[in-house]
Amino acid sequence: MEWPWEWSVSERQELTRAAVFGAGTMGSGIAQAFAAAGFEVRMLDLNEAFCRRGMGVIRHSLARLVRRGRLPETAAAKALARIHPGTDLRLAANAEIVVEAIVEDEAEKSALYRALDPILAESAIVATNTSSISITRLGAASGRADRFIGMHFMNPVPVMELVEVIRGLD
Repeated sequence: MEWPWEWSVSERQELTRAAVFGAGTMGSGIAQAFAAAGFEVRMLDLNEAFCRRGMGVIRHSLARLVRRGRLPETAAAKALARIHPGTDLRLAANAEIVVEAIVEDEAEKSALYRALDPILAESAIVATNTSSISITRLGAASGRADRFIGMHFMNPVPVMELVEVIRGLD
């Protein structure tokens, strides 16, 4: 089956750098999943305390996977080393894919996208984890509707091997 939104072969690239906005339950899980898949990850939030809490959740989750025999200890250590928390939006500048998992408020999400637009590379893909706000409206607010998607992860992200990808009208 050929997908109508499939990129041409010349546009395809191997993605290796991600930024995740939000270090709460979903954001930390998304950051962990990207890191476990080999991505270098910037996990960003409003303050250092949120970032510390998110890193604690990730450490606990990875340790649980190791205890249950679902992840080798070396893989857990490598995943943890790939996650770099912070609060400065500019840390996302080199990200090839950005996933926003902040508070479920359209105005807050739109403000973040507007702030990110001049920082990110033109080719960066921006995604939202929302399941209740229009992907088309958020894409328009991002200034890059043609490279904006919904990525609705299921909770707990590191365990549920399922993500729903939604495209907007543009």
